[in-house]
Formats: sequence, structure tokens, C-alpha cells
Amino acid sequence: MQRILHETCQQYAARRISEGWAIVYKKGYHLMLSPPDGSFLRFIDLRNDVETLRPNAAGDETNLTCYPNPNFQQVDEEIADDDVTYVHTQATGAWQRDLYNLPAGSGGGTINSVILYFRVCSSDSSERQKGVIKSNSTVTETVQKNVYTEYGNNVWHTYSKEWATNPAGGNWTWAAINALQIGINMYSAAGGCPVTSCCTQVYVEINYTSEEIKQLSESFSISDSLTKSAIRQLPEVLSIVDSKVIKVSKALAEIFSIVDTWTARLILSESFTIKDLTVFMIDSVRFKILFNEAVQVVDSINTMGEKAFSETLGLVDSVTKAAIRKFGEIIKIVDSLIRRIFTIIRKISIRIRGGSYESDIELED
Repeated sequence: MQRILHETCQQYAARRISEGWAIVYKKGYHLMLSPPDGSFLRFIDLRNDVETLRPNAAGDETNLTCYPNPNFQQVDEEIADDDVTYVHTQATGAWQRDLYNLPAGSGGGTINSVILYFRVCSSDSSERQKGVIKSNSTVTETVQKNVYTEYGNNVWHTYSKEWATNPAGGNWTWAAINALQIGINMYSAAGGCPVTSCCTQVYVEINYTSEEIKQLSESFSISDSLTKSAIRQLPEVLSIVDSKVIKVSKALAEIFSIVDTWTARLILSESFTIKDLTVFMIDSVRFKILFNEAVQVVDSINTMGEKAFSETLGLVDSVTKAAIRKFGEIIKIVDSLIRRIFTIIRKISIRIRGGSYESDIELED
């Protein structure tokens, strides 16, 4: 007798279908099953796991009569044997209740719900049946059923009841599952048939999400959130970057104009006056200002990229590296221009001092 069964929800669904259950709805990871008689629906998330626990010992109460005995062994079968083994009421005119202990759960993770199943039949319309769970000292019963009225004389039927939280208070924990008792409570009218209400099967299913699946889901959720955040910020950042690139381009264009102007004058003019040198010095100051502005803009773009995308993982990394590579090229161009300006200054100084320059000093590209 397998009193504890651990299954993934995919394995669980396959087993239920092999037992005659039908799929009534399916979308993505979500599945809805119905037992052969179609009396209720069982919702399943195929990413979760299920642990089925069956009675393995007598619990705190033993009030029903059994055939044969002991009581818990008459309701613990994996596949219901109906009239072969069961517990039943006596014609006492009172409620009679059994509770059964369960094996400790072997699962780990977040418990989503606990579902109680109990299979009963009756030979009298006055009979009533209720499923029972006991968590700590709290006894909780389902709404009473009348299987005779609902399904007929001596017709076996399985009822179920789901609890998303512990009736004793708070969320379900594995400690609470390990201490859980389940059972059946049945009523029989006084003076009736000695055997009226019967129960042949009682068990619970623990529906839970394993830690591995939970962590994986949380990781995907965080990644998805960061990606969406990056996508929302990207147009604004690109717009700012675009405006700053235009500003750098204008500065570089003016720098190139200054360099080209003085390079042409150096090549075409045989001598420079003090006025020429003064104009050149003014242009040099403008060059320095423009260069500093370009560097500051590049730095601000890099800083902005780091702040805007600091939490966007791989996307940030690729965007920042691409920006650094692009503006690194601009800095190299500016550095080359500086060296060209210094070369021009040296040549102008030589011309002013001696009227000519030495042939080993060449213009740099």
C-alpha cells in the first residue's frame, strides 16, 4: 500500500486521465480535469507538484464501525474498492466521526492548497456525510452531503473540498501537514438499518510549488521587469544621447574648421605676422573650449547610460559598451587633432623666429 505518493502535476494529470478523468479545459500551463461522473472540477498548474497522503494509523477519534478492522485500513486504498472495505454508521440517531493520521510529507516548497477527498454511499435518505480535517486542535468539516438524495440508493460517490489556507490560521506549512489528521463524519437515524452510511476512501492532496520552480519563476519575473523598464527608458535615453551627439558633432566640425584653416595658411603663407599669431592664439583658445565641451558631453553620456541602465543586466552592458566604443573613437579623433595643432604651433613659432622651418618637421595626419 502506497500511502504517500509524490508526483509532478504532469504525472498527476496522466494518472488521473488513466483513471477515467477528462480534460475539460487547457491553456498554457493550466489544466482543468473532471472525474468520470463530472461532479466537480480539479484545477491544475502543470508547473507545480502534488503529494497524495493516505491514512496510516488511527487518529484522535474512532467512532465508526468497520468491516473488517481496524478502521483506517478500510479507507486507505489507492483505488477505491467500494463494497469490499469500508467504515459505516450504526442506527444511533447521532453523528459518528473517525479521524486518521497521515505519513509525514516529503515535499518542500510553497503549499498552494490542500484538497480532501472522501468516497461515500448511503441506503437511506435521512443519512448525512461530511469530510473532516484536524489541524492542531482545530477540527473543520465540509458542508454536509446527502449522497442518497443526490446520487441514489447505495451509489458510491467521491466528494472533495479544497482549502487554500489553514483553517487553524495562516498559510499552510509542512509542519502543519505533518501533524494533519483527516476523516469522515456520518449521521444515521435511530431505528434504521444497522448499516446505512458507508465510507470506503479518504485521502488528501497537497498542491505545492517546489523551491526550484519558485526561484526560477521569480528570476524570470525580475528579468522581465528589468527588460520592460529598460525598453521604457530606452527612447528617452536615445533621444538625449542623439542631442548630445549632435552637439559633439558641431564642436568637432568647428574644431576641424580651425585646424583646416590654419593648416592651409601654414602651407600657403611664407610668413606670419604678430596679428596672425594673435588670431591663432584666439582660435587655439576656442579649440580648447570646444574640445573640453566635447569631452564633457561624452562623459555625461557615459554617466547617463550607467545611471539609466544600472539595473538592466545584459541589455545595459551591451548598450554601455557600444556607447563607450563609439565615443572612444571620437576621443581618438580629438586627440589626433590636438597633436596636429601642437605641430602647427611649433611650425609657426619656427617661422616667426627664423622665417623658415626645418625640413624634418612634417604635418601630422
